[in-house]
Amino acid sequence: MNTATQVSTPEQHDTGWRVRSSTHGGFYFVHLEPLRCTCPAWAYGGGELCKHLKAVRAMVVEQVGA
Repeated sequence: MNTATQVSTPEQHDTGWRVRSSTHGGFYFVHLEPLRCTCPAWAYGGGELCKHLKAVRAMVVEQVGA
């Protein structure tokens, strides 16, 4: 799944998800409970969901058919 911001497809990883960075080729790790992402946008975003969290949330919603 790619969003308008070109996020790679999230992959389940350990207790959360990993999403490849579009800028440096590494991965960011996303957890839905508690809500967090290892990217700088989440750390400094003032509570706004980053594109990685949005991608994981959309994938989970799609999987459960909600």
